[in-house]
Amino acid sequence: MRAGRSRRRKGVRHHGRTQRIQGDHRKSAPHRGGRRPRRRMGSDHRAGGRHAVADRRDRADRRTACDRRRRHGRRRPARRIRRRRHPRGARPRATAPAAGRVRQGDRLMRPYTLAVDLDNTLADYTGALRRFARAGYGADLPCPDPAAYDFDLADGWPWSGTGLTFWDVHSAAVARGLYEDMDPMPGARDALMALDRMGVRVLAATSRTDDGDASREWLDRHAMPVAALLHGDKTAVDADLWVDDDPRLLARLAAAGRTALHPAHAYCAGAPGIVFRDWAEAPGIVARLRGL
Repeated sequence: MRAGRSRRRKGVRHHGRTQRIQGDHRKSAPHRGGRRPRRRMGSDHRAGGRHAVADRRDRADRRTACDRRRRHGRRRPARRIRRRRHPRGARPRATAPAAGRVRQGDRLMRPYTLAVDLDNTLADYTGALRRFARAGYGADLPCPDPAAYDFDLADGWPWSGTGLTFWDVHSAAVARGLYEDMDPMPGARDALMALDRMGVRVLAATSRTDDGDASREWLDRHAMPVAALLHGDKTAVDADLWVDDDPRLLARLAAAGRTALHPAHAYCAGAPGIVFRDWAEAPGIVARLRGL
């Protein structure tokens, strides 16, 4: 017993481990009966042991780090929240349709689209050209409404029986603000507003090549509810219905199986399509075509 006490005082534990005794490695004998004795609290685990000292240092370091974060206003990063995935077969909550499209059932579809011409359809081109001709070439010119779509064939205009051509007068008028001086056709804006309330997407389509920004400025100044202004081939426009006064374009649209409306001008009286005599009739015609 004395020898055992002396060995424990030297720091040797009888747990079957190799311990250092005065510079030598020795293996302690296993406990009798094959079971290890219950571990006793040695000097390493007392209040003054080295493990306890290390624990106190760790706690002090953590408190110091916390104090440093408080002083500098730094916080721990927020926990990342994982997005909940929908189970197989379940659908997420419906969202709003994309701009310019309407929802029908489970599909997003293009809204009903109307392509509208500018000159002598939405804007009074003949009236603006008449004012320019009388101001520049003589106030006594009759300048009647043309009976043919080709203005060169019209009588009573500055180019009739003279060396001028229609394009000479037209170019001079454009240089003096012809496109800006045009008035809207009677009832045109009210009809477009009614179509817009019906959910119809209105596009302004023109074959002008010399307008610059005049067409856009005219539409903005008269507050026309159009979604876009398009130049070029009108048959390439992705639309459901066209409104135009060109008999050649109306014939091409009819040959392609497309529906068109045209005003009751004398030069497009025999053209295919649906005739309207006043813009106030247009919303009702569109509603009937849509089956509303």
